[in-house]
Amino acid sequence: MVQGAFNENQYFQQLQIQDAAGCSALVKDILDGADGDFLWTAIVFNLLEDEIPWVLSVAPLRAIVQTTSSRLEEFFSNIPDTIKIQEASPPRRLLPPNNGITNDGDSPKPSRQVPPC
Repeated sequence: MVQGAFNENQYFQQLQIQDAAGCSALVKDILDGADGDFLWTAIVFNLLEDEIPWVLSVAPLRAIVQTTSSRLEEFFSNIPDTIKIQEASPPRRLLPPNNGITNDGDSPKPSRQVPPC
């Protein structure tokens, strides 16, 4: 399953041309880390799919597999630590700072009249 899924990925195919032995080692790392756990395999594969377009070698992908806990409880508890700072920043404002509400709690009157239909 793992090898077949990777073989369909164009970026993995390019890595395989550059480093076939490293790609085989990556698949072995995944199979060894999974220890028969399909959910872990699917999660790690998704993590790798996100990274594959941006890497120039297999080494960073192997590091992801080797540092991802095979115990799902531990894996999920570590997720907040792995979120990048810019992804954890507060959301951008969608509304004006006062959200259209005056100090007295009343909504402001429209600045222009809408013609009736």
